[in-house]
Amino acid sequence: MEPSGESAVEQAKRDGRWSAPDRPVDISMPAEFTSRLQSDTQAAEFFESLAP
Repeated sequence: MEPSGESAVEQAKRDGRWSAPDRPVDISMPAEFTSRLQSDTQAAEFFESLAP
């Protein structure tokens, strides 16, 4: 790794970006997905069991 990359990694470790999980800012389900999920009870139950 180049020194500039190593520096960027060290800075990210210091300010918390290195260990923070990547999170989407806005999560929205497509209408078609939601509609189909509502019509399939088994799929909806499975989907709800998944980790956030």
